[in-house]
Amino acid sequence: MKELFLKNHFKKNLSRLEIFFKLKKLIMKKILLVVLILFGTDVLAQQMAYNVVYVRAEENSEWQIGNLIETYYTDNKRKSGGVVLEKLRHGRPKGMTHRIVWLWELGKSGMADGELSEYEQSNFRSQLRGYVEEWGMSYSGRMINWVEGDMRETPYIHIWDITPEDPTAFQKAHKEFIESVPEVFGGRFNGFGTYDINQPNGATHWVLVSGKDLDDHLQLLHNLETKYPAAMQKFGKERGETTIVHDFTFENLKYITTE
Repeated sequence: MKELFLKNHFKKNLSRLEIFFKLKKLIMKKILLVVLILFGTDVLAQQMAYNVVYVRAEENSEWQIGNLIETYYTDNKRKSGGVVLEKLRHGRPKGMTHRIVWLWELGKSGMADGELSEYEQSNFRSQLRGYVEEWGMSYSGRMINWVEGDMRETPYIHIWDITPEDPTAFQKAHKEFIESVPEVFGGRFNGFGTYDINQPNGATHWVLVSGKDLDDHLQLLHNLETKYPAAMQKFGKERGETTIVHDFTFENLKYITTE
């Protein structure tokens, strides 16, 4: 009798546990569905985009340009992102000295308090033209993989314009490569993105990394080749066939955020 009682008791408790776990599973599914409904569109909306314009600045005018941009976008906040002034170094297009880059979240472009009057916009452009000797090419795209770094510690950027045969494979391999050697890439900006409008020299994508200076960039490449050859080979194999169209360097001079 005692054994029969224990057996029935065990079955009853087991049934209760099965019901409990089924209910728990059902509740978790509903919670996940609610999260996707509430936040799914926000995740998509966080896709960052950019527009870059090359300029040849008047001699000794880069700080005037930087201060003008900083004042204008400090007084007139954008909805998202920010504006960057960059000084071109190695591999720059003939005659060009700087780049101005506008960053924003897709769906959140423009000014936070509404578009400025034509007079205000015209006045800003007029002042900017006073410091620019020549305007160069312009193009736009999206930032697909992006790891934030320390701009003060690593203001020098090395960027490669590329055409990967399989962009999806490159994106995955690039992300895994950066994550596999955090001791090398920690504190540095790392990115992979697209050229969607006016692709420079036919390049469809770009990839970049930041550093302290020229020596730091060369040291980075040396360390990867000598200390992490397996990670380099894995990345080279898994990214697929990739054509390097051009590479160049620049220095971040000023970054004005929306915050």
